[in-house]
Amino acid sequence: HRTPVTGHAHPMTQLATTQPPDPQPSPPPKRRGRWLRGFCSFLLLVILVGIALRLTVRDSVAAVAPIFYALPPLVLAFLAMLAGLGFAWRHARRRGVVCALLAVALLGWGVMQHLSVRSPIGAANGLSVCTWNVSHGWAGWDGISAVLAEDDADIVGLVEAAMGETARQTLRDAMPEHTLLEGGYGLAFLVRGACGQPEILTLSDGSRCLRLDATCRDLPLSVLLVDIDGNPLSDRSQAIDTLRGIANGITDRPVIVMGDFNTPRDSAHFDAWTRRYRNASDSPGCGWRASWPTVAPVLQIDHIWHSNDLHAQRCSDGWSFQSDHRRVG
Repeated sequence: HRTPVTGHAHPMTQLATTQPPDPQPSPPPKRRGRWLRGFCSFLLLVILVGIALRLTVRDSVAAVAPIFYALPPLVLAFLAMLAGLGFAWRHARRRGVVCALLAVALLGWGVMQHLSVRSPIGAANGLSVCTWNVSHGWAGWDGISAVLAEDDADIVGLVEAAMGETARQTLRDAMPEHTLLEGGYGLAFLVRGACGQPEILTLSDGSRCLRLDATCRDLPLSVLLVDIDGNPLSDRSQAIDTLRGIANGITDRPVIVMGDFNTPRDSAHFDAWTRRYRNASDSPGCGWRASWPTVAPVLQIDHIWHSNDLHAQRCSDGWSFQSDHRRVG
């Protein structure tokens, strides 16, 4: 006897022939590290802008001057290295290679800008000068005095050197052959030789220089000690042009202009200086010429300029952690 076939399939057959339900669409994968790639792209843009400024207007345009000051080649090299590592981490190898090449080129640029390997010829003789921003003496005047006494320069120009009577006596004890002359606003001279009274001159808001006429080692000369406003947003052109005008007005004796210019050596504002003055750091024996900050100097903002009737035999920047500036002499 056969069982009649009905219209319903066998339960097992129904289980075998039923299609599984469509899987739910999975959410799109999260773009992890998207912010990192964007940040590295921003760094690359900053690097390109910094290079473009250095090759074109530099700090001659006040609106972009702070960017120029903030992005010297060594800083650009560091940013390029960071961007390269970030791109490599996110597997953007092509951009990573570009950043690596930029980092190498910018590092070479910075080293060539600040490193002098020329050895001085012969022994140094004649007048010796030194300038140092001592950062308000925060490290203690005993250490500062000891460093200056070891250098034993004929003329020392101190910037940010407002001091009390104890500090004055410490300097006098350390350098008894020198006369201490203060002009206010933290500017002071230590001079071994005959000298008059210093005169304070205003260059612009927040920028001043101290003029001193002296005779050292039978050489009459005028020295201008400079402290230019370090505000990164301030325009340095007025102060530097006024300073050059003051120096040009001294025609009866050699001139030395030194101090904290808060302006790098490759500034456009120094282009006019090279006609009548020389930067002492261009002479042999300077070594690493960047002067700030002491822990990792990347900016040459402390300078000694001298008129063309003087010849700098050698120049070096001293290393000392008594200040955030290196001394130049």
